Amino acid sequence: MRASTLGLHSIFAASLICALVLSACKPQAAAAPPEVIRPVKTMIVGSASATSNGSYSAEIRPRVESQLAFRVGGKVIERLVDIGAVVKKDQVLMRLDPSDLQLSANAALAQVAAAKANDDVAQAALKRSQELVKQNFISAGALDQAIGAANASRAALAAAQANSALGANATQYGVLRADADGVVTALSAEVGQVVAAGTPVLKVSAGAGKDVVFAVPEGVAGLIKRGTPLEVQLWTKSGSTLAATVRDVSAIADSLTRTYAIKASLSDAQNAAPLGSTATVTINRKTITSKASSSTANVLVPLASVVEAQGKVAVWVVEGGVVKKRAITLAASVPAAEADAVVAVTSGLAPGAVIVTAGVHTLTEGQKVRTN
Repeated sequence: MRASTLGLHSIFAASLICALVLSACKPQAAAAPPEVIRPVKTMIVGSASATSNGSYSAEIRPRVESQLAFRVGGKVIERLVDIGAVVKKDQVLMRLDPSDLQLSANAALAQVAAAKANDDVAQAALKRSQELVKQNFISAGALDQAIGAANASRAALAAAQANSALGANATQYGVLRADADGVVTALSAEVGQVVAAGTPVLKVSAGAGKDVVFAVPEGVAGLIKRGTPLEVQLWTKSGSTLAATVRDVSAIADSLTRTYAIKASLSDAQNAAPLGSTATVTINRKTITSKASSSTANVLVPLASVVEAQGKVAVWVVEGGVVKKRAITLAASVPAAEADAVVAVTSGLAPGAVIVTAGVHTLTEGQKVRTN
């Protein structure tokens, strides 16, 4: 009897242990994940962050730069200037070997002498024919032939004289002279090199005018107009700022960089900016924003804040801690992606709105965000 009681107790204890083990192994109900509030980078439309100054690397170049070349081909036998040399108008810069040019001129002179001899014979024959026809010794047809031969010989003489003049000029073309006062900025030929007619052999910057040349993305190029003031900071002269004024905005983007070249007239009365030096150009975006606002654009926003879907453009606006997509209209087509690009908005967005400027392609409508 006691043994059976112990057996029942053992069975009960084993059942209890199994129940506890099964209870421990049973999966618990999954807890709801905490709501994720995504941090985003924002800006206030119309604030200083949208119209801050933009800076671009630039180069100081001569305003007028001519590529000089020989008008005839030949072998360079003398170079009289180096890069950076100051030259005067009509100063000799290079010379070609004159041997072949002189031989050509001599050959042209010989052709003139031969044509002159033929013309003398033809003119004498014409006079004899005119006398003979009066005496009825020759026919009128023979006289016409004599007249034709005389005219042909006179034309051949004129052609030979013209070729001789060209040959004489060619001997002068073997000497390259400066067209105006300036500075030699590049050399493309050396002594002993054979060059063809019209091949550039050096560059000369004419005059004292200087330009500062730089490139900007499409979103900025569309807002820069002729006469826009710029500030130029030379890399080698910290603290020295020069003024410049935009005089030319390229109408075509560079095929490789997809940027637009800007040329601005540099005010450098003290000659502080040497040619070829590097500088930083600063554009006051408030100035170009005001110009754009007076015409078609209302505000500027970073290109990185614009999203495009199905041919429509929009921005994410933060309202009450959540993002909402708002359709906008741009003043021009969206330019190629550039780190510093901005675009002009004509409608759909008012100054003071808070927009997302980074990570816009991963947001969803109504998503909670935390601004920084």
